[in-house]
Amino acid sequence: MDIYIFYDYESVHVSKKDSIVKMTNSLRNSLKSYGSIVQKNIYFDSSALSENPSIRLDMNQAGWHIVDCPHVHGKKETVDKKILMDIAFSPLMTNKNAMVCLISNDGDFCDILSRLSDRKIYTLLVFTEGSVSQNLLLIPDATINMYTQIMENNCKKNDNKPMKSMKPSGQKPIAASQISRPQKAKFDTVKTSPIMDKHVVSLCNFKQP
Repeated sequence: MDIYIFYDYESVHVSKKDSIVKMTNSLRNSLKSYGSIVQKNIYFDSSALSENPSIRLDMNQAGWHIVDCPHVHGKKETVDKKILMDIAFSPLMTNKNAMVCLISNDGDFCDILSRLSDRKIYTLLVFTEGSVSQNLLLIPDATINMYTQIMENNCKKNDNKPMKSMKPSGQKPIAASQISRPQKAKFDTVKTSPIMDKHVVSLCNFKQP
């Protein structure tokens, strides 16, 4: 299936001990059995991230499409309305092989999830325990707990393992005296005859005119 992710970050935060990149990897691993992610949007008011400005960079590096939703008169409904509009006018509405993954605890999304189910679009809710609307848990086709089922069970482990040291083969070490060294080549002394000696002497005494 083609997976469309809509993340209400103001409703479901990532804890300080974790990171957006780590959460994204864990979420991707959890959704592999459903299909491929074709879109993942994250919604929040950027002015509310003044305490941790680097988190926006983490979102970008994790591949999220950031949708800034400035609050009007301090109301959070700006995020909800933006997500509802993006779902309603998304290509997924005409995609028979689409799946919607909503990350939120907000009960305001009950209606849109119910309407998606009416269109036979598979829906998955990612939530956090203790904060989620109980009615929101009853509507989607499947639900996943952000921390107990994604962050804790599906965290991608580092595959880089230290190199193992070479184990001895059990043979005794070879002494230096036992190591064979290449021998120098021996050349036999050439014995010459008296006649050859005369020719050698005559050649050595030869002077050019």
